[in-house]
Amino acid sequence: MSPVILRAPQAPEGSHAMTTSPVAAVAHWYPEIRHIYMSGYTDDAIVRDGVLESGVAFLEKPLTPDTLAKKVRSVLDAPRAPRG
Repeated sequence: MSPVILRAPQAPEGSHAMTTSPVAAVAHWYPEIRHIYMSGYTDDAIVRDGVLESGVAFLEKPLTPDTLAKKVRSVLDAPRAPRG
């Protein structure tokens, strides 16, 4: 799991700190890795602002243990990304 980090106020317009998240860096070398992003923002806002691509595993905070367990299960059960 990795938090979604939005653009810092002093960052240039159109740049996002999220582009070099630890998960993104690991996923570059291990594309089959399973990951879930989470944020206090809604998934619509995150996708609309271009921080995350549509369709990535995402949890909106606050969340319950049951919501977390269901999301983890769905990510683990999903087909693996092709190696390339």
